Amino acid sequence: MVDFRKKTIGPKDAFGSIFRRRREEMGMTLGTAAKQTGVPRHYLSALEEGRYGELPGFVYGKSFVRVYGSFLGLSVAPLLRAFVDEYTLVRATRSIKKQSKVEKSPFIFITPFRVRCFLAGALVLVLAVYMGGELVRFVRPPTLTIMSPEDQLITNAPTVQVAGSVDPNAVLTVNDVAVNNEEGNFSVLVPITVGVNTINVRASRRHGKETAVVRNVIRNASGISLK
Repeated sequence: MVDFRKKTIGPKDAFGSIFRRRREEMGMTLGTAAKQTGVPRHYLSALEEGRYGELPGFVYGKSFVRVYGSFLGLSVAPLLRAFVDEYTLVRATRSIKKQSKVEKSPFIFITPFRVRCFLAGALVLVLAVYMGGELVRFVRPPTLTIMSPEDQLITNAPTVQVAGSVDPNAVLTVNDVAVNNEEGNFSVLVPITVGVNTINVRASRRHGKETAVVRNVIRNASGISLK
């Protein structure tokens, strides 16, 4: 049985190493942690190694920190503060580095013809970027991550909490029932019956692209948890 006692985070702890060290203390592999939390393995690895550019976004990153920290028995509040500070610092550092690499352009004599060419090119570029972004959003299915429940969960409770994160603009349903999707996070209680219950979570876009995740939850008839 894994010990899930809360651990206080010291101020000298490096953010990413907190997760890795706690996980190793519990004798758990990264793959096992990903399976238990429902967070993809490469996102957990990115958190442990501080590769924030590989996370799907700031909101998702905070959700992953909250889920992973709670799972490892860590104090979530200081973890979230540390993540926000470090994420902001990394973004600011990258911005400064990019600015320092910009070379000064040689002096160019400005003429009305060159101004018109520049404006025309800028307009074409803006339209191309916009149309490209719209095309990507059109053909790409929404991102859907289920934090809980884990697949094959065994419980004696009459309901199970279904929680996770999804693209904010996606239409979300749980067992064909519409679910409110606020800022990309959702949580809803689903009633279950004795035996095997299949929970279907679907996220879809207006044009039909869909992402689906299935979780099987087993409710005991005896009222005694088998875990």
